[in-house]
Amino acid sequence: MQKYELPKSEPAIFSWRTDNLEDLGFLENLGVLTFFQEVPKGQDSAVLEALKDYCVYLLDGHPAMELEEMKQALLRAERSYQGLVLDVEPYGLAEWSLEENRSEIIDRYCERVEALYAYARELDVELILCIPFWYDELGFKEQLERIVRSSDGICVMNYSRGHERAKIAEEYRLAGKYGKKLWTVYELTQCDGKGIMEENTYHDQGLNAVLKNYKKVFSDTGIGLAFHDLTAVRQAAIQWRR
Repeated sequence: MQKYELPKSEPAIFSWRTDNLEDLGFLENLGVLTFFQEVPKGQDSAVLEALKDYCVYLLDGHPAMELEEMKQALLRAERSYQGLVLDVEPYGLAEWSLEENRSEIIDRYCERVEALYAYARELDVELILCIPFWYDELGFKEQLERIVRSSDGICVMNYSRGHERAKIAEEYRLAGKYGKKLWTVYELTQCDGKGIMEENTYHDQGLNAVLKNYKKVFSDTGIGLAFHDLTAVRQAAIQWRR
């Protein structure tokens, strides 16, 4: 893999709950310094107090999220957080099931994040975008470049166990071209036979396998390490200590 100069990306963890933010000492052994945390409205102060030892980004997003809602999330991030991690999955829309709709759906998404990034620059708020590893594989290379360009960093949900290097190659090239942060995200949630298949997750292999893979494939690339998610990693850490 050709090497590019990327801005530093601290080890991070995704967290979708606010009721399990205690006893986080196990994260020290993983090097986690950053939380991508979903926070219900009205809980900002409590969550930030619980995570006072970490750098905290607001995590938000859903498949049908429109620009105005994105802007509101950005404003909320500007008030209290390091930045916004936007996890919008346009492929989660019902219309995505028809292949002929996909170009239009992803083009609309690109237009929204381009406008959002311009707004983020006005506010001086960091904007991180989550994407799957396969946009370029479906032929959306132009749209992928637009997405990377319209961010301060990209989290690639690199859920293809054992093939992480190949799956992130184009995203790495684009991050290098535009000087963006880049994280490779490892899934540890248990296979459910639906959204998460066995080949997507390190649930059965454990944290040692994640760390070994990351060190072997990415440690000298400038690509950051991220874990999905806190609930699954906590459970994996229990097994890890045994």
